[in-house]
Amino acid sequence: IQTALLNDCCVQVCYQSPYAAQADQRRTQILHPLAMVQSGVQLYLVAIVDGYQDIRLFALSRVLDATIEAKKVVRPADFNLSNYLAAGNLQFLSGDTFEMKARVNTKLARLLEESPLGEQMQLNAADADWHLLSTVVQDSWSLRMWLFSQASNIEVQSPALLRQQMIDELKDTLALYQGFLSANV
Repeated sequence: IQTALLNDCCVQVCYQSPYAAQADQRRTQILHPLAMVQSGVQLYLVAIVDGYQDIRLFALSRVLDATIEAKKVVRPADFNLSNYLAAGNLQFLSGDTFEMKARVNTKLARLLEESPLGEQMQLNAADADWHLLSTVVQDSWSLRMWLFSQASNIEVQSPALLRQQMIDELKDTLALYQGFLSANV
C-alpha cells in the first residue's frame, strides 16, 4: 500500500469490515490511495473506491491482502490532506463543533491546564474540589473515548444529548459490574 501510494498507483485490497461477522463478508475492491494518516495507534488509508467519488478511511489493520494495480490514481483536484483532517474527517462522527460545559475535579483541571482541549477552553474554580470547564470541541469518537476514560473526574453538563449519552453508557457499565458483584458477594 505504501508503494502504491508513493508511485501514485491504485491498489486492490481484500478488506475485512469491522461489522462483518464472517470471513465471507470480506470485500475485494480497487482503491485510489490519497494519503496515510495515524490516529492513536491505528494507521488509516485515505482513499477513493474505484468507481465512486467520496473519500473514505480504511484501517490498514483490516486489509488482509493488497496488490498494486497498473492503473494510476485519480485524485480530486481540490483534495488537501490538511483541510480534510481539519474538517474532522478522522473523528468518525459528524466532525461538527459544539460548546461543551462540564464540571471537572482538581486533578483533571491540572491536566487540562497543561493540555487544553482547545484554544477557546476556559477553566474556572467552582470550589476547592471542582472547576467549571467551557470549551468548543469537535463531535468525535475520540472525544467520547476521552470522556469515558475520565468518567469519575468529569460531569458533562451540556449539551444535553452528550450528557444523556454519558449517563446511558455509565448505567450500562454499572449494570455489568452489579451482576458480577451480586454473584460474588
